[in-house]
Amino acid sequence: MVINCVDGLILNDYKESIKSYNSQKSKETLDNLKVAEGKISGSSPFILVHLANSGLLRNGDKLPTREDLEMAVRLNNSFLSKDFLISNSGCAYTDFGLALRSKGDSYHKQNDLLTRRLYTQLVKRGINLDIGKLIHINALELKEEENSAYGLVFDLKEGFDKYISNLQDFKWDYYRNEGLSIACMGERGWTSCIGEVLDRSNGNGRIFVVKK
Repeated sequence: MVINCVDGLILNDYKESIKSYNSQKSKETLDNLKVAEGKISGSSPFILVHLANSGLLRNGDKLPTREDLEMAVRLNNSFLSKDFLISNSGCAYTDFGLALRSKGDSYHKQNDLLTRRLYTQLVKRGINLDIGKLIHINALELKEEENSAYGLVFDLKEGFDKYISNLQDFKWDYYRNEGLSIACMGERGWTSCIGEVLDRSNGNGRIFVVKK
């Protein structure tokens, strides 16, 4: 397995691709990437889902699953270390999915619509929520929704149920017990599913592609 940061050369094509969305809010949610030292800087579930479905990734490249990222940490203990940062401040991170914990989100209201939508789609497929599901980026697609605070919602793709797992099948260093949050990995392989601001994207974010 080879895993690499996405090259910054893709940024212009990425920006061009988000022009296909109608609402300004959708475009603002997605237009939050930069280039730093030749690599893409920034990451959010919305950005990754769009990228995965945009056709911009090269043949054979795909976004890594949590298992792929864990393998990368085992093979290289400096993976996601400060070497991935432009400065020595903060912590590098990469997103790999969404953590769905409940039928709705009373704690973070702007995620309630998205939470209920994904829960309803799981039920229609006969998938029990149990104590929570990890939904990988590759299982998702975007749809514009004017009632969403982000201008967008997530939908489950047909035929990608293999990318939906039980949250309890994995160890989490940080987690919350309700709603919808970002599943991500940071330095030395720590994992979190507490991030409720689903469109957050900052300079410490990195996007990887894996080629097996």
